[in-house]
Amino acid sequence: VAGVIWMNQPRLVVVDMVRAIQVPSAMLARSSMPDAKQAEVITRFATKLPEVIKAYGLAHHVTVVGVHVLVSQGVVDITNTIIQQTLFRLKADA
Repeated sequence: VAGVIWMNQPRLVVVDMVRAIQVPSAMLARSSMPDAKQAEVITRFATKLPEVIKAYGLAHHVTVVGVHVLVSQGVVDITNTIIQQTLFRLKADA
């Protein structure tokens, strides 16, 4: 198409939903936070997660797929980015 510059950007990225929950859970487990508060935080995190994934896909013009659905060489894993962005949103909402 004339006038369109195509960047070498992936159109499909993956997120490991298990890891996306386990990493913050492990961080909370190492904290001195009471168990009930940890459960509340991880519930809020899990609720925010789909929002953040959708926002990432829209902002980067990519399709985000769960890693257990598609395993392929060279697919970009955005799990750590999604974890960081979700934690940032939780802090902003607090």
